[in-house]
Amino acid sequence: SVVAGEVARVSFLTDVRNNYFTRQKLRGNCEFSGELVPTIRLFNGRLTFTFAIHKQVVVGTTLKTEARISDKVGSGPFKIIVNIAITPEKLPNDPPDDPKPPKPPTVQAGPSRPDIKEVDNGPDAPPLTIERIPNTDRLQLVLNTTSKLLEMAKTMRPKEEEPAVVFVFKYGLALAAMGLLDTAKKSEAWKTDEAKCREQIQETAIGIARVIVPLCLSLPQKLPKPK
Repeated sequence: SVVAGEVARVSFLTDVRNNYFTRQKLRGNCEFSGELVPTIRLFNGRLTFTFAIHKQVVVGTTLKTEARISDKVGSGPFKIIVNIAITPEKLPNDPPDDPKPPKPPTVQAGPSRPDIKEVDNGPDAPPLTIERIPNTDRLQLVLNTTSKLLEMAKTMRPKEEEPAVVFVFKYGLALAAMGLLDTAKKSEAWKTDEAKCREQIQETAIGIARVIVPLCLSLPQKLPKPK
């Protein structure tokens, strides 16, 4: 359906190339009969008919057009029938026929998504702590980039692999902590003693920090071999 004086478009998916109606050899042909002759456009398999509706057409009228597509290879003829109903023009306060749903937020809603911050807390400080951002309900993962556990991980691999070691240590540890946080927030313990839950995750992160680099960097050698 369309308002008189506007443009109506109808699209169909095909299996022909963009030059089907313009190439020199075996050119496709499209013949129209009926009350409207549209312009045609073929792009990436989608054939689009565009109908210009005269603004004097009476509301309630249905305009019919038939398209017959064929070529010299013997394809077709394919018949397409398009019926266009002329509807009244909408008033400014009329609600749309098909309102679009609101777009989802581009960031996660709520306080559950923590920030990640890198700090130099020294070798003896924990590799990761979980802190609440002042005056907010948001959490922050604080990664200690000078942790002795990271230095130990670097000694396990050749010098040239140090960037990979640092990457795995920081982001692997952060992802593991985020997974533990997600589980903890669904528990009753989180509601009654959030601070204790965060401390437990921090303790668990120390154990993860000891093994995450050798585990992750050895995976390609330990994957099952295809039979």
